[in-house]
Amino acid sequence: MRGRKQTRGRGPQGSEASLPQWIPLAGLLVLVQALVLTLVHTPMPHPGGDNMAYLSLGWALASGLGYMEVWDPGLADHAKYTPGFPVLLAGLILLGVESWVGFKLVVAGLVSLAVLLAFFWANGRAGPWAGGAVAVLTLLSAGWLEASRWILSEPLFLVVVFGAFVLAGRAGMEGPLRGGSNGARDRGVGRVDDTGGGSPPG
Repeated sequence: MRGRKQTRGRGPQGSEASLPQWIPLAGLLVLVQALVLTLVHTPMPHPGGDNMAYLSLGWALASGLGYMEVWDPGLADHAKYTPGFPVLLAGLILLGVESWVGFKLVVAGLVSLAVLLAFFWANGRAGPWAGGAVAVLTLLSAGWLEASRWILSEPLFLVVVFGAFVLAGRAGMEGPLRGGSNGARDRGVGRVDDTGGGSPPG
């Protein structure tokens, strides 16, 4: 009985243990993100053409011209890029954002949001220290650091991906991880019995 009283509420799922662990780590992660993204930031325009293509589509949407390239109004509607990121840019334009730096700050914010979502997803799967490690590795990935410097759609895509992971975890759509077992096997999905048969895959 004495041992139970000493350990009550201190397990990995107890509130007394979880609050002091993930809150300081999340705060530290925000500071690290701000430092890293500030160091890689550049006010110059992108050397390629994707930035202007996205901004052109966003400006056309904000102006009510439709989903088109404004430099050649005679062309048909644009069919290369999906409209998600241009719609976001159109909203920023309508809010008064005009400079390269303004748009890039929003893109850097998307990278920061994606990294935080990665932290919360991995924290729910394997604890706060694993969440911190996954978040830092995501933040320091060369590809995402490069994308954070320009006006590109990849950071928004990363937000959608990790947001879907977090929502899947909250909906109970992920199998257990800490027990070392597979969720599909625990439910008998795809299990082969002694007769050579098995249940159909889920």
